[in-house]
Amino acid sequence: MKRFLILLLGSILLLSLTGCGPAVVQWNGEKEILADLLMVVDCSDTSVYANSVSNVFVGTVVKVQKNVISERRKKHEDNYSVYTIRVEENLKGDLSGEIICSKLGGLRKDGTMLVVQAETPNGKCITDSGMPEEGRKYIFLAYEQPDGRLILSEILDDREYSEDLVKEYKRALGVTVLNITSDLEGRALVSGPYGQLSVAIPDNWSAEAAPLESGKLMTGLYGLILKPNGVSSGQIEVYCTDSFGVCGTGLSEEKISLAGTTVTVGTYDDHPHWDYIAFGGEEAKIVAQHTECSTWKDEMWKEALAILDTVQFDKTIRTGGVGQFIPESENDDIAVAMQVEHITSSGLTVRLYRYDSRNTAELLYGEGYVLNRKEGSEWVEVPQIIENGGFTDEGYPIPEEGEAVQKIDWEWLYGKLSPGTYRIQKTVTDMRSREGHVSIPVYFLTAQFILAD
Repeated sequence: MKRFLILLLGSILLLSLTGCGPAVVQWNGEKEILADLLMVVDCSDTSVYANSVSNVFVGTVVKVQKNVISERRKKHEDNYSVYTIRVEENLKGDLSGEIICSKLGGLRKDGTMLVVQAETPNGKCITDSGMPEEGRKYIFLAYEQPDGRLILSEILDDREYSEDLVKEYKRALGVTVLNITSDLEGRALVSGPYGQLSVAIPDNWSAEAAPLESGKLMTGLYGLILKPNGVSSGQIEVYCTDSFGVCGTGLSEEKISLAGTTVTVGTYDDHPHWDYIAFGGEEAKIVAQHTECSTWKDEMWKEALAILDTVQFDKTIRTGGVGQFIPESENDDIAVAMQVEHITSSGLTVRLYRYDSRNTAELLYGEGYVLNRKEGSEWVEVPQIIENGGFTDEGYPIPEEGEAVQKIDWEWLYGKLSPGTYRIQKTVTDMRSREGHVSIPVYFLTAQFILAD
């Protein structure tokens, strides 16, 4: 029997999927030793083994591409089987989607499984538990090769997947794991128009919900305020936002795996702890920021990161409505902007304000407005439920200081709106040009909003 010395980061080519005979066969229940390995790390120690590889991830075997090992193996790579694995969660590294991995070992054509036997540096002898099975979820260890390909660890952890197993690996990798429940009873949550945000909270921390338009957050639309029990100052805000930008001066960023996804961690001016963590999203982002936490102990920061590792965002649970900035919300000719808030299916509140003092003319707005709904890529006017609906001609001034507020109830004209994306358009009249003109200049302002329920 041949004896191999396995170098952990040695370059190993994936075996070719071409050749004669079947590429995949079923195990007949018999096992034989393919090779004896002399390991340079202790593969019996989860902590040592997990920290020696480049990637640790939760994955489901989507397909066994090839598991048959030929009797006439001419090259070292002929000893490998190949799998398509869907990455569910990264514990170490940054993998995503469906990936191709190879593993030392496989099956003969008659179904006999060929596995490796490994000797650890301290003399322990360990036999591989088997080959990954299609449809099963595992915690995989993998070596990334210089060309980007992945080789699974010599010894497969064949234990039944569970949250406790995930915690074991997280602890092995030095991640703080708190004693918190994973169901909603142990979670703090808040809902809004983009979805429901929740995190698991341990007994020694507290959480406060900050609903939409509550005014509790420094920034963001809605979220959760987190702090350790007993601290005199400081809090972490985890919030949902549809726009998040940062200043690049003095900023360093890194990508890490958190809450089963890849997040961006930003730190300014070499601060000892992160300044923000941004969870990606197309429509909305989840962001964590903190304030006045300079007195927090290192253990609190570790616990905070463990709490953020439980972040969940359920886009199927949506409530309320929210305005969305679009360029048409401002008109630079008159230096006026329009915002909407307190959005329901029956109405909303419009705020008009001057964002530049250069225009001192009298600006007027009226009662009238038009509603449009987004249908695919088109904007379609919302049909009125009464015939010949209209508005009176009163004009109301937009003050040079402060703002003008109009509460709108459209149920009499449009009925209650169904969930969707809408735009409301209003007109503003510039009275400075009324003298000597047949018509008075009229400008349009449009605000966009989404209605979740």
